[in-house]
Amino acid sequence: MALTISELKEVALNISERLKVDYTNYADGFLRRRIAYLFEKMAFHRTQDLNNALASLVKYEDIAFYLSLPQTELFRTPGFWRHLMKVLADKEIKTIWLPDLGSYHELYSLLIILDIVGRREDMRVVANVVSERIKNNIISRHVNKKDDQQDMSNFQRLETKAAYDQYVLQQPDGSYLLREGLLDNVEVRNGWFMNAENQQFDLIILRDTLISYNLKLHHNAVAHLADSLSRPGALLCLGVVERPLGSEDRFAPDENAVGIYSLIA
Repeated sequence: MALTISELKEVALNISERLKVDYTNYADGFLRRRIAYLFEKMAFHRTQDLNNALASLVKYEDIAFYLSLPQTELFRTPGFWRHLMKVLADKEIKTIWLPDLGSYHELYSLLIILDIVGRREDMRVVANVVSERIKNNIISRHVNKKDDQQDMSNFQRLETKAAYDQYVLQQPDGSYLLREGLLDNVEVRNGWFMNAENQQFDLIILRDTLISYNLKLHHNAVAHLADSLSRPGALLCLGVVERPLGSEDRFAPDENAVGIYSLIA
């Protein structure tokens, strides 16, 4: 279904009020594609169908799920994870925040990396999701079988002595599960990260989310992330095409890795 500009604005306002996520300040192209995907998956034909669904708790969860953009690979951009293994040797890093998980991929990648470098048990990890369905998928430990070859290839490019099948275990029925115990020190919270206040973390990983926002929301999000870092030297990890716009004076880029910034003040 093709929405007019006024219909798109109305839909964005309605879902923002209901889901407590500011879709009114998402980039128009991104929002239009996600709304079209939502309408297709939930068989909506009119904007009124969406409005009716927002009143249903079950359908509300589905709406939040389909509007979220999932990641697609474990260890996406392997060079980032290789560098992160070096970063995590710093014992001052004790808390990590993944503010906007749309799927398990970034979290599972992080947990495996933490185990490889011997930091899993002494690290506190917090992840935010906007849908209970996303949370349930994460805590199920299920890994998508169709992504196995790409995930394994990315893992091999980490150049570690560890083996992929130490962490992603094939089951008798042919399915794959993340190794039991890796999620033990993880807290998965419901709610949009911009609504979370008074938090302090040593490392924040938010890759390829800011590109979905317009400039106003991008600036506000980066400022909020900066305020959520614990101290000068704490790290913010963004996607390779993203920048800490609006707060450039608060960050210094890592000269050895694209997308990693340390808090100045």
